[in-house]
Amino acid sequence: MIQKVEGQELFFRIPEDFLKCNVLKGDAISCHVMQGEYEYIIDGMIAEFDITYPRLVQMLIKRIRRFKNNRKTKRYLVNFQSCFSPYGIDKKIYAIIKNISLSGVCAVFREEVETESLINVFVSASIEKAMV
Repeated sequence: MIQKVEGQELFFRIPEDFLKCNVLKGDAISCHVMQGEYEYIIDGMIAEFDITYPRLVQMLIKRIRRFKNNRKTKRYLVNFQSCFSPYGIDKKIYAIIKNISLSGVCAVFREEVETESLINVFVSASIEKAMV
């Protein structure tokens, strides 16, 4: 959760995943934030860690992308590994699904994908924790 923003710096609490994955100062990171009718993808790098309470990470913002939420149903943040295959083409494109709803998905790709094209989606997901 974002704690504060000062100019080009964003501060958030150290997530457990950072500790498990050995994230270090200088590493590139991206944050996905949903606010109202917009979604933001914030790209940057780890500038500093403060391990004293409340244990904050300082992120230096390099780029912010904003997308309008056009879906009619509620979006849920997820983190699923997936494979996309353009319809009619024998090619697999690795991606991470970042949110889902009854009417669509949002995925992050390393490769360019033609917008508004038909694709097959293969998702690897399991339920480890139920959130109520």
